[in-house]
Amino acid sequence: MAEIKLFNRTETIVRTTGKGYINDDEEWVSGTTITVPVECNIQPYREGKNSFNSPTGFRTIDAIKVYVPEEFGLITADEIDGIIGDQLTYEGKEYFCKDLERWTVQTSDSISLVPAHNLGYFYRKDKI
Repeated sequence: MAEIKLFNRTETIVRTTGKGYINDDEEWVSGTTITVPVECNIQPYREGKNSFNSPTGFRTIDAIKVYVPEEFGLITADEIDGIIGDQLTYEGKEYFCKDLERWTVQTSDSISLVPAHNLGYFYRKDKI
């Protein structure tokens, strides 16, 4: 059996390095942003007009699932620690990574079918 080709496209992740802070004028200043290309697969997670709760209890209306190679460490948003999650633009809409699952190699008769990967849940920035 052949390994399943999970990553079929290249997207650009916008990553904020360093924490943001409030300057002397009491304005929020984000950390520096960089762009990082990543091979991935994007699948719909939830589209609609009604809001829903994510697996970790985050409330949103529009989300996508982004599968990336195991070695590409997605960064998830964390409001308590002031971390801005990885961001990407998909079909003209801006999304950010809020939840993450790590998947190990899946096997059948000791043959790997699905490669190890990370699954990021990206929520639409203007619909949270």
